[in-house]
Amino acid sequence: MLLFLTFSALCCAQNTGIQRLKQIITAEKSDTGKLPNLNKLSWEYVKLGINDSALLFADKALALSKAILQKDSTGKTKLCAVRNAGTSLCTIGIINTRQGKYPEAAKNLQLSLQIRNEAGDKRGIAACYNNLGLLAKEQGNYPEALKDYLESLTAREAIGDELGIAECNNNIGSIYFFQGNHAEALKYYMSDLKIREALGDTSGLAGTYNNL
Repeated sequence: MLLFLTFSALCCAQNTGIQRLKQIITAEKSDTGKLPNLNKLSWEYVKLGINDSALLFADKALALSKAILQKDSTGKTKLCAVRNAGTSLCTIGIINTRQGKYPEAAKNLQLSLQIRNEAGDKRGIAACYNNLGLLAKEQGNYPEALKDYLESLTAREAIGDELGIAECNNNIGSIYFFQGNHAEALKYYMSDLKIREALGDTSGLAGTYNNL
């Protein structure tokens, strides 16, 4: 019963967040103001597993990024549009992966990675490699998944993203587990555990202990 109540409360909070983002987007006058909120709205639907709505708003954000770049391709406006285009493409790639549309997922994630490299978006680069690793894992290509997860780990270490580093360690551990290399899997799971304990990430710790 407690688990059900907690899940219900979480869904209620997410739905409130969705309504608030829709209100912000409707009230916002500038395209550069709407753009990041469209991507945030798309991600809220991703978290709920509502792929159709997530894809709808990610597509809207991508189209708006392109429209902004056609009008103004200089300074902060350009940077905003480019970075949000990278975010939209990454989200679309995640949805494609969930839908089993692997060639489309690879295309969108690689394009997102290219854009984020050009924009110097290190956090975005780390996310792209992580999602490319997930794509490879879903297809059973464990060597490629390991390579991508290690790239993500390097990127997250470069920006000091502790929670991201923990996530990467967990993902790398899972690949070693699937490959039957339990010693390496244990090493990375323990690294994940150590970081999450230091951060007090109780929800993340549950998953780590489950893997251990």
